[in-house]
Amino acid sequence: MPTTARWLADGAADNLLPDVKYISTFVSAGWTNDLMTYGNMLYLALLTQRIPVLGPFTPNHLSAVAGSIPFGDVFDVPHLAREMGWPVLEWRDVKDVEGGEEEELGCWSSWMGTSRMEFEPKWSWMPDEMGLEYVLTRRADEHKMFPQDDTEPHLLHGKLMQLGFPSGRRQALSRSRRLPNSKGNLLEPSDHLMCFDQLYAVSVDTHWEWFTDSSPVWRFVGRHMKWNPKAEALAKAYLARHWGLESGKPIPPYISVHARRGDFGKYCPFMGGNGTSCLPSLRQLKRRVGEVQAQLLQKGVSTDRVLITSDEKDPAWWEEIQEAGYTWVDHVEARTQALFGEFAPILDAIFHSFASGFVGTDQSTFSLLAAKKVEEWNAGPTTFLRWVNVPEAEL
Repeated sequence: MPTTARWLADGAADNLLPDVKYISTFVSAGWTNDLMTYGNMLYLALLTQRIPVLGPFTPNHLSAVAGSIPFGDVFDVPHLAREMGWPVLEWRDVKDVEGGEEEELGCWSSWMGTSRMEFEPKWSWMPDEMGLEYVLTRRADEHKMFPQDDTEPHLLHGKLMQLGFPSGRRQALSRSRRLPNSKGNLLEPSDHLMCFDQLYAVSVDTHWEWFTDSSPVWRFVGRHMKWNPKAEALAKAYLARHWGLESGKPIPPYISVHARRGDFGKYCPFMGGNGTSCLPSLRQLKRRVGEVQAQLLQKGVSTDRVLITSDEKDPAWWEEIQEAGYTWVDHVEARTQALFGEFAPILDAIFHSFASGFVGTDQSTFSLLAAKKVEEWNAGPTTFLRWVNVPEAEL
């Protein structure tokens, strides 16, 4: 396939087949939420029978110098396409992102449709990364799950799906308002390449649907997001070195823990606590690990290996973790940033997915996806550290 794509006035593209329709979205959150955004877009691609075009992971939650990392460098795109039974492309498949002219593309602003109080599109690094000058059209709020609630952002897959078909598109255009881009140009949203400024809070009929065991996006898309083989092999090499294993030896059973603490601590004052006093204690962590160990024993698996990942910066907390007999991969010592830069914590996500059991942190999407992978891929037990409205004695 050629490496450049140029959109013409009628919406045709040299690299996108004229008789095939496509779909894409920009991303603008942390890595896990961007992954969920891409999952929502892929599910919408199945519903609309459009070919999805995946962008990279951009440094929305990192420093500007972090750069971006292509989706296919982290995940196995050919495997994803096979299991979905549907083609999957990346932007690098259809456009030379390193050069060429800046191109205009008309997109829908789903973000401004999440609330009547949103008057600006969702900002993202991605258009600049892709060499795009995009023009957004604000949708009416009838695509929301709760149209009258400006604090609840969820959009509906079934409503967004209608934008991919003639009647739904005509109706939406008649009720929408186009916004000029920085050049003052107005474009209709492309029907050839239907695109959105964000698709994070999107569900079939239940808000935060990813957290349910019946999540359609997980069942038809997310479960098939296996790791790029090179990234997987690298993670296994780090784990082997961490536990002093000889080259080629299998990774022994272990329990992984994601203890999210840093940014969650700021919510403690709203829960009657001070500082980080609402966050799970080491006592609860040991209890949750014990629960997973007990469930593993019922399956005939015994392990005292516990691998911790956390954003905690307090050395005293890590000393307690060490005293408990738990371990962690030191990204500085392992020099993972030399290979992955600020995206090195992606390795933590891969470590979690290899575990025989998992302990996550309630309300964390990073923990959510890790738990789903351990349950689905490894048939392993999972549980969560509780901290929201939990009595102090139970923390």
